[in-house]
Amino acid sequence: MDHLDGVNTIWFAGWLIAVAVLFTLGLRLPLMPRLRRLPALAYAGAIVAATLGLSAILLKDATPYETALVLIQAACILALVAVLEGVGRGRPRG
Repeated sequence: MDHLDGVNTIWFAGWLIAVAVLFTLGLRLPLMPRLRRLPALAYAGAIVAATLGLSAILLKDATPYETALVLIQAACILALVAVLEGVGRGRPRG
């Protein structure tokens, strides 16, 4: 195992830990809590800002191909939030 394999293994382990933490937080935090109009807009705006901010960090030294992939990923995340928000505001069960 050379030095590059060790570095790649550490990066993968860090990525795996980050995904596990985000998944755990995603299960615990409400996607769209029952807020009034203005706080709900601020909450949704924070989600959009965080998604675009992370995308900007990733795009700092990216190639055009990587840029397209990151922007598509960000669009999918925002679309998923919109869909889940719509489902959450649907008819009450019962």
